[in-house]
Amino acid sequence: MSSDPIGIAGGFNTYLYANANPLSYIDPYGLWALGDPLPDWLVNSSAGFGDSVSSALTLGLYSTADARRSLGIDGGVNQCSGAYTAGKYAGYAWGAATLWAAGLNRGANSVFWSGYSQGARGIAEGLGGTTLESTPIGSALDFASNSLGIPGLGPVWKAASATFAANASGTATAVILSDSATSVWATIEEPVLSARGIPILFH
Repeated sequence: MSSDPIGIAGGFNTYLYANANPLSYIDPYGLWALGDPLPDWLVNSSAGFGDSVSSALTLGLYSTADARRSLGIDGGVNQCSGAYTAGKYAGYAWGAATLWAAGLNRGANSVFWSGYSQGARGIAEGLGGTTLESTPIGSALDFASNSLGIPGLGPVWKAASATFAANASGTATAVILSDSATSVWATIEEPVLSARGIPILFH
């Protein structure tokens, strides 16, 4: 038996750790007695996070809740608790942010354009790189805006443009045929690329 590794920070008696039960528990770092039950809030929030992420990854077909039920270890999780709900929504947010970023990532092949009426989009798409509109998220936005005519997607396009620029690496290619100071290129994409130190090859 040895003294508590964290000294008197764990109490004045440095031999009274592992819940004063060294035969049942071990505590090699003096921080947590292995074998101790975890706090309910930690169990519930972790389960909520895992359930939502695993459900999203399997498109709702299976989740860690199903795994717990099939293994017979679901008794310790309170799915009605606030901690479970908070963990679940944190998992949804994490999953949505991950899918958003992944759906707009094309790395060193990124091609930016400005000046639709001047033909910049067609030139940019002909360069062989990836434009925002050819990413999965950009393609869906393009379809919603131009084919379905859904109004009010400007803020979503701006967020997508910022994410696309933030995901760029190597040298970015730009086809800029419009010099508008209020364009998405001038107000969002170019500043993000510049802030990240991404060189820009103007075509």
